[in-house]
This record gives sequence, structure tokens and C-alpha cells, in this order.
Amino acid sequence: MNSLPNDKIEKYLDELSNEYKNLLYTELVARTNPLDEPSVSELLRMDSEIKKYLLADYKKKQRRDYILFRLGLLYIISGAFIFLLSKVFWKNEQNGIGNIFSLISCIVAFIGFIFVLYSFATQIFGVVTSKYNASSEECPKVLEYEIVRKWRELEGIVEDISLTSQVDTSKTVIQFLAESHFIDNNEVNILRKFLKMRNNIVYATDNNYTTEELKKMLGEINHIINKLEEII
Repeated sequence: MNSLPNDKIEKYLDELSNEYKNLLYTELVARTNPLDEPSVSELLRMDSEIKKYLLADYKKKQRRDYILFRLGLLYIISGAFIFLLSKVFWKNEQNGIGNIFSLISCIVAFIGFIFVLYSFATQIFGVVTSKYNASSEECPKVLEYEIVRKWRELEGIVEDISLTSQVDTSKTVIQFLAESHFIDNNEVNILRKFLKMRNNIVYATDNNYTTEELKKMLGEINHIINKLEEII
């Protein structure tokens, strides 16, 4: 599995990469207002959105939601079955056993409803859990991916703001934003810390950033990105 791909695999990979580029560009054009230029930041967001389906953490979450949904349906069906049994076999009982089983059926069905609702909320609406709500072991990996992704998004925003400038290096991104007065001195320092963190995550074999440090940095960067997006 770790061996290099042979010529046939490389050929298909090249063909698939060209197809991927065409599909990505077509979708970008479809999302772009006819009067506007295609947005680099939107392109990078689309790319990240597509790649997330290949991430192990996302697959694990999808599996968990699917299991919860199936389990919830099983509880609901079991609750309905118990309720029907209570009405058929104990409807004339004077000791209240039929009422007891009816109550049990309602509790079981309600638990199933909660499971189904939870799985829908996390998978479709994102109400209950956020993208950062992973286990203590997985969470840093997810946050580190977000750090890298946010830097790419920032580069795309800079490209959108300055269509005539070539922003080839990370240093140029910060310089451009500072010299154009899009960010203040405090935000310049935040971006420098953010870039250092991003580089350590990408290039260093050992980094000791805690979950709280990563979350705090993402919060600060999201604030800057939201501010810059208002300029576009």
C-alpha cells in the first residue's frame, strides 16, 4: 500500500485530476454572479468542502450518526410494538399492568426519537455539535487541519482583494494587508503568530499546541477573515 503508484495508476490520476479541475471550475462559475470575477477564496472553500469527505474524522462522524439514526428507528419501532401489545393483551387488566407497559413504550419511543433527532441535527443542521466537537484525542487533529485551511482561505481573500498583485509568499500576504491598512498592528501580530503556528503544524514533526490554543487562534483568525470578506 505504501509503494509508489505504477504508470497505469499515474495515468488515471492525471486524468482524474484534470476532470476534478474542470468540475471545480464549472461549479465555481455556477456560484459566481455573472457580473463578478471568479473568487479565489470561494474556490479554496469549495476545495476544502470536497476534501472533507475523505477525512477519517468526517467518516467516523458519519458512521456514528448513521448508527444513532438506525438505533433511534429501532427504539421507535420497539416502543410502538410494546404499546400495541399493551392494548391487545392487557387492555382489560384491573391491576394497571397495561398502563405500565404503555408508559414503558412511550419512554422507549421517546428515547428513539431523541436519537433520530440528534443524528439529523449533527449531520444536516449542525445544531447540536460543531465541526470542532470531536473527542479529546481527535480534536487537535481537526483543529490543526482548520489552521492550515484558514491560511489557504486567507491567501485566497488577498488574491481577491488585489487582483493585480502577485502574492506568492506568506510574508507578502501579511505585508500587503498591513501596508494597505486592511488590518491594524494588533491584527498583524495575530497573523504572524498564526503563520508561525501554521508552519509548525505543516513542517515541524513535533508541535505541542493545546486544544485551547488552537481554538483561540481560530477564533481570532475567523474574526480577521470576516472583516476582510466585508471588503471583497
